[in-house]
Amino acid sequence: MEWVVIVLAVGCLLFAAHAVAEYLRRRRALAPKIQRLEETRETLQAEVQASKNELDERRGKLPPLKEELHQLENESRELQQQLQQERARQKPGG
Repeated sequence: MEWVVIVLAVGCLLFAAHAVAEYLRRRRALAPKIQRLEETRETLQAEVQASKNELDERRGKLPPLKEELHQLENESRELQQQLQQERARQKPGG
């Protein structure tokens, strides 16, 4: 009856050794893929940060550009009014 316990113990040890060996084999197989994924993640994070910085920079330039656009629109309206007045003044018979 002692031999049954010995066989079970040896079987459990072999099963545990097989499980550890399988884990190590898969870990070695997946290590390069994990490395590439981490590098890709870091690259994408750098691109996202660069895009955020560029967006912040463009948002900073937006208010002055809006103000300049508003001034140009006002100038355009004034010039249009002056043009209409000049045309009305130079109309023959008018």
